Amino acid sequence: MRKGTRSMYSPLPQRNAIMDEPLSSSHSERPASYLGLLYIALCTMAILYAPQPLLNAIRTEFAVSDATTGLLISIALLPLAVAPLFYGPLLSRIPTRTVLIVAICLLGISGALIYLAPSFSVLLAVRFLQGLLPPAIFTAIMAHISNKFQGSELQRALALYIGATILGGVAGRILAGLLASLWGWRISLLLLALSIAPGLPSLFRLRSEARAHAPLPKLSEFAAVLREPGVAGLMLVEGCTFFVFVGIGNLIPFRMEDIGAGHSEFRIGLMYSGYALGVATALCSRRLIALLGGETRLLLAGIAVYALAFGGFLFPSVEALFVTMLLICLGQFAEHTTAPGLINRLASEDKGVVNGLYLAFYYGGGVLGSYLSALFYDAFGWHACLLCLFALVCMALLLGLRLHYTIPRLLR
Repeated sequence: MRKGTRSMYSPLPQRNAIMDEPLSSSHSERPASYLGLLYIALCTMAILYAPQPLLNAIRTEFAVSDATTGLLISIALLPLAVAPLFYGPLLSRIPTRTVLIVAICLLGISGALIYLAPSFSVLLAVRFLQGLLPPAIFTAIMAHISNKFQGSELQRALALYIGATILGGVAGRILAGLLASLWGWRISLLLLALSIAPGLPSLFRLRSEARAHAPLPKLSEFAAVLREPGVAGLMLVEGCTFFVFVGIGNLIPFRMEDIGAGHSEFRIGLMYSGYALGVATALCSRRLIALLGGETRLLLAGIAVYALAFGGFLFPSVEALFVTMLLICLGQFAEHTTAPGLINRLASEDKGVVNGLYLAFYYGGGVLGSYLSALFYDAFGWHACLLCLFALVCMALLLGLRLHYTIPRLLR
């Protein structure tokens, strides 16, 4: 892959884009196909995070610990951390349409397997199989988008795609909670897994020649990326903040039970409503950067809001928990919207390698956070766990402060 090639795993456009113009049809012969891809991306992210508000109910049914229950999220995120190392070479041999059709069918089947799971170990195995599919789906969708759009249209198409994935994360959690309140967690996860099926007809309109091109990276290439000034620091910031973000998300159901408000999965699901702020933050990122006077200031402001919001977790009420989650989401997405673009601007190495390593840090933090936070919660309780997570946010804040003074000089 040549330097400057866009990674099929890139989680954000290399520059922030605002959808101030409609996408033209010059590079998109069938707009319905593109909308179908956005719907598939939304449903895939919904399925990935749907169990989060249901962890308390699942823990109760199978009589397992909080930390063990948290593995349902950890094990599904794990493939997203390692996919950049292996999926590109594998999927470069298969047309994107074939990848998407097979992966969607398998996701539907996985919903049936979850519904029938007789034990927690079987449920965990199915979640691992589910986790193998989103990297393939996201890679195939981004390969197709990159093939069909160019220039500013590509930036807007990717920004819409990112918005769809964020919205999917919100919708998945809230709908999972609502459906579980009505019919139980098994039917909830089954229906969400099947919800991706309406996206299948749009795939038959796609041309099948698009493929994801990504050779297997070498360890020396990863080392070269980390030696670039500012890059390792930004990746550590992303890993730390996502560690805390996923960890807090996993603890919400258990905390609500502790304060006597965890009896309704729908009510738990509504606690994740603040994730919708991610869509607004992504769309308004340019204006926020202009308002604050630079990307590093937005990154630093996001982490600062993140850190200050932690005080709200000390109040044992649902209202305080809801407002605190809104602020946590605002801080997380302000930081997350900024960091990938800075990493791509600072790194001179192959962008596929850069973004692959970035995702390993990002989702690796999520994998560790989803399990270790629940493990700490089991062992030491809410306040001790909060202290550890707050320490990680403070570390990210110190790194962000240092980067605020060094990155502008590097970009001159």
